[in-house]
Amino acid sequence: HPEDLSHVHSVLSRAGEDNIKSVQWEMRIITGKNNLKHLLVSGSFNIRDGEEVFDGFITDISKQKKMEVALRASEEKFRIATENSDVSFWTYEFARREIIQTHASKIRHGHQNVIKDVPNALIDSGYVRQDSAKAFREMYEQLRNGAKTSSGDFWFRTNDNKGWWCEHIDYTNVFDGNGKPICAHAIGRDVTAIKLAEKRYNEEMEYSRATQREDLLAKVRSNLSQNVVESYTAKDTVGISKAGMTYIDAAEALVQTGF
Repeated sequence: HPEDLSHVHSVLSRAGEDNIKSVQWEMRIITGKNNLKHLLVSGSFNIRDGEEVFDGFITDISKQKKMEVALRASEEKFRIATENSDVSFWTYEFARREIIQTHASKIRHGHQNVIKDVPNALIDSGYVRQDSAKAFREMYEQLRNGAKTSSGDFWFRTNDNKGWWCEHIDYTNVFDGNGKPICAHAIGRDVTAIKLAEKRYNEEMEYSRATQREDLLAKVRSNLSQNVVESYTAKDTVGISKAGMTYIDAAEALVQTGF
């Protein structure tokens, strides 16, 4: 192939200049039927009957190359998918107490490709929020003690150091022939929005319970985006609405009462 010709010349020229006896290279060739094949060439330079000869063999690696291209394409699709989602992956190695990050994990968490002294370093540096530190350490202790899986929701410092985000982590242990943990593979998912929504909901429910008084006539909670009355509490004399009806109908009913 024209694009590989200079590479072949370079390999052979360097071998002659540096007195290299054995060489190997890959190249593409164009067959008589105009097909493209990938070849692996290996051999050595020898002297035979006073002449320098090259003894070698050629292997057709076309199928292998096609598989490599397919694998790279698959890995690239996986990388793009994970980098554009709220999911990341990494591996924890018990012997060295290290996290080996994938590219997606590094984007999500920051730090170096290899994070040493885990979980201590992440806790001591303040990366793990104080209210998550105990559970975070316990997760690694469970894995080290032989648990098949361990998981939890943990709050971490954002990469700009201005706030916190929550990640749900699922670890799966890998064991050797004696049942001793070798490493654990992790899947992390950003659940910050869910946790904040849960917090707001719990606060609203707490406020609702706090406003329940003896002189209360009626209390309603409506989902405006879904146009539905979610709950309605009232004294018998104030039966304006009921749970399940549309918010528009409930508002119209209130107008009709003349309150």
